[in-house]
Amino acid sequence: MSLGNALHVPAVLCAGSILAGIYFGDRGSPMSTSALLVATVTKTRVYDNVRLMMRTSWPAFAASIVLYAALSLLLRPEGSIPNVQGLFAAEFSLPPLLALPALLLLALAFMRVKVHLAMLASTVLALAFCLFLQDTQPSALPSLLIHGFAAQDPNVARILNGGGVLSMAEVAGIVCISSTYAGIFREGGLLRVLTPLVHLIAKRWNDYAPSLVVGFLTACISCNQTLPIMLTQQITASLTLPPSRQAIDLEDSAVLVPALIPWSIACAIPLQMLEAPDASVALAFYLWLLPLSRLFITPRARCSK
Repeated sequence: MSLGNALHVPAVLCAGSILAGIYFGDRGSPMSTSALLVATVTKTRVYDNVRLMMRTSWPAFAASIVLYAALSLLLRPEGSIPNVQGLFAAEFSLPPLLALPALLLLALAFMRVKVHLAMLASTVLALAFCLFLQDTQPSALPSLLIHGFAAQDPNVARILNGGGVLSMAEVAGIVCISSTYAGIFREGGLLRVLTPLVHLIAKRWNDYAPSLVVGFLTACISCNQTLPIMLTQQITASLTLPPSRQAIDLEDSAVLVPALIPWSIACAIPLQMLEAPDASVALAFYLWLLPLSRLFITPRARCSK
């Protein structure tokens, strides 16, 4: 966002592209919490799901690039790019070796090492670099791990502050509460009444459409990604799609749609961090184009009745 402001790019456009980029990157990472949750509820492999997501992403991604390029030519942003490297150099030592934890994580992901082991290996290497390259005191590591990073420079702090185990407490709480609600709905039979509607939507459009409709409605009510993922999987289970197909439909609906709803934390928190208006959602082209492309590209329904 700082680069966009320096180039006088309208905040609504800059934030919209960042919001879209957040979820494009999230879909490409096997470390994504939403990807792991989808893999869990559909009993699929997260690495296989990431590969499928890349396959369904390219039409929307390519179209988004064209739209942003056209807008950049139209707006002709002007200004000077700030010295980001110099900004970070005031806070960190920046030898090339610092790229190794990220490269290790990527390498282990390509080797399909279990996610928790890949993250552990990368974290251990990063901690070693923290001690020996950044001269961090060992006594400071527990605070970093629990509370996250806190920069001294306020400009760096705006970009990098955060992380730590406590930052995931809210997400963990949402998962627990959502699991409880999902279990209540499932065991109480409250979701079975929606089965005829699911099949009607699938018959009139395609097998993906019910996931999109259910994901949107549940996201509007729950204001997060977790409950829509769980409820959409349960409600559309009667379509008896293969697990891999269930997974990609969830990724392209219940995971993405909450980012388009301004009162959902999947949208509100990024925009709040960027200090951007809600209208930025309208320019997150990738988030709109991917569901639309799935609606029109996915074959007609072949679900069981």
